[in-house]
Amino acid sequence: MRLGKRDLFTLEMIKDTLVSIADEIFVSLARTSRSSNIYETLDYSCGITDGSGETIAECTGAPVFSGVISSAVKEATRAYGREGLTDGDVIMMNDPLSAGTHLNDMTLVLPVFIDHELAAFDASKAHWMDVGGPNPGSWSTTATEIFQEGILIPPVKLYSRGFLNRELLDVIRSNVRISPEEYSQVAALRLGAKRIVDLCKKYGLETYRRAVRRYIEYGSQTSYRALKNLPKGTFEADDYVDNDGLSDKPIYVKAKVTISDELFQVDYTGSAPQNRGPFNCSLVATKCGAGIAFRAVTDPHGPSNDGFYRPLRVVAPKGTLFNAQRPAPFSNYYELVSYAADLICKALSKDVPGILPAGGSLSPCPTLFAGTDVKGQTFVIHEDHYGGWGASMRRDGQNVLCPYVDGDTRLFSAEILEAKYPLLIEQYALNTLDKSGAGKFRGGLGCVKDYRIIDPGIRSVTGVFGRSRFPPWGVRGGKDGSCNYMLIFNANANKPLRKDKITGLPLKVGDMVRLVTGNGAGYGSPLKRDPRLVLQDILERCITVRDAKDAYGVMAKRNGRELDLIETRKLRMELLKHNRLRKELA
Repeated sequence: MRLGKRDLFTLEMIKDTLVSIADEIFVSLARTSRSSNIYETLDYSCGITDGSGETIAECTGAPVFSGVISSAVKEATRAYGREGLTDGDVIMMNDPLSAGTHLNDMTLVLPVFIDHELAAFDASKAHWMDVGGPNPGSWSTTATEIFQEGILIPPVKLYSRGFLNRELLDVIRSNVRISPEEYSQVAALRLGAKRIVDLCKKYGLETYRRAVRRYIEYGSQTSYRALKNLPKGTFEADDYVDNDGLSDKPIYVKAKVTISDELFQVDYTGSAPQNRGPFNCSLVATKCGAGIAFRAVTDPHGPSNDGFYRPLRVVAPKGTLFNAQRPAPFSNYYELVSYAADLICKALSKDVPGILPAGGSLSPCPTLFAGTDVKGQTFVIHEDHYGGWGASMRRDGQNVLCPYVDGDTRLFSAEILEAKYPLLIEQYALNTLDKSGAGKFRGGLGCVKDYRIIDPGIRSVTGVFGRSRFPPWGVRGGKDGSCNYMLIFNANANKPLRKDKITGLPLKVGDMVRLVTGNGAGYGSPLKRDPRLVLQDILERCITVRDAKDAYGVMAKRNGRELDLIETRKLRMELLKHNRLRKELA
């Protein structure tokens, strides 16, 4: 049926209103939450689906959360059936096999009814600071079963017809160390439901549904159109995950990407079996990781609905680390989601120039400092730490930028952290300890952050730094970047302890924990780098003169003549103008 201009305007208004409602849910949750992990770092996401569970609008939160909301809504519908859902219900769950991530991420789903007809769902997924288990923060690098990671909740009604299920909430509270965030999530979802009801009453339920169907179809048309601009064929890449947390054995991962005008298929067959340790992800999460890369190479600004992902097909055999089955542990699922996206980018990086950068630090590098306050209450400080992105075809890589899975999450303010907790941030700087990936354009810099323990209230630290053994990959002659790692300076030890994964490491006053995130890889041959950019890097202390000589010095011969970017006369004269560099150049 053809639509007139007036109808198109109405449909556009409904679509934009739904997007703004998702954003309002997001803001409301941040304003009402008591957890710094929510209101400070925005470690959550929100979305709206139609009555069948197809996503129609999402906020700009963590991509790995928003990408699995549709699966959670459909699982809630399967659990109760459409006839078993009523106005006032709120379903909660955190099972990774349906909700997609790990136990800390609690999903709440609220069905929205218009005149007793199911019109939509709104949902939020937020990282709760603790869901039980042996370790404060419920995070582990040593778990061998999901049952060791905290309380596992299948789809169950937290509210039924508007009445709180107090017995369920009592069970949850009896199993966690820190108060859950259920009320702020419920309040935000109820606000979203009110906005959706108002929208449907304004335009009518049928007009609303027609607008939703058209918007989902528009998403599909957008991605299929973008797909035609991609190179066709089969592209492959492989890599290694550092280990499973229980041994030092590296874990092989691979992906085969097949692109046609109608299909973008990613096949992870050949990757290692699911890990014994907590480095696995569900098929739901793997699809989300593939979706992040798919959006990057098609249309990053396209509609954020399920229609957009119709060309995407994901294959991952059961029992592999990209489709792990019960009772596999999932604490560090995000590492595998990151690789699910990164393998696609690596496979396509040479064939879609100008779109994809070289490899970056990849891992969110989370840490959890746990302790007790003056009242004897447990607290957990959860932070992610960002590294450098790889260089691209036209520019150097970005410094200290969110990895794929974190999206619009934020770094924890050092001032707020010091004000709330007994820690001192002694250094927060760009990572010039390690070399960034050299190239025509160099990789972005990671960070170095030093935490000094100044109070016995801080008891332990847990940290998971991926890409600690296998550095980011360069493109078209660009050099690899550097790895992520932690250094533990014990007050009584002579040498720091270098680690990539630790669970509940005891700390005492005077100890220092140094977190180092990796530098991104380079793009293009270092011989092609503009000498003025090398000079700028030296002057800004991104690299030393010695490192510059190593990276951009005599690299090769052309027509019998040695190429030496640092020692070219023009650049040397420029460097000698800066007095503080004279001795280094002597």
